[in-house]
Amino acid sequence: MAALAVGSVLFMVNLYSQVRDGPFTWALASRVALTFLVPWLNATMGIAIGLRKPGASPGRRTSPADRATP
Repeated sequence: MAALAVGSVLFMVNLYSQVRDGPFTWALASRVALTFLVPWLNATMGIAIGLRKPGASPGRRTSPADRATP
């Protein structure tokens, strides 16, 4: 919901006049899509990072050589 609100405000500030006045091209359509996609990705990544377990290393993979004892 927050990403939709932020995307709507950004759309109104940055792109509304172009959508209203000019031809609606593929380039403009992609800019409109990115205007809503970027806040959504930001919110989604923020939630994902916030839900991680404390102490878990991000993306560290262990190989069998790492676990072997001398």
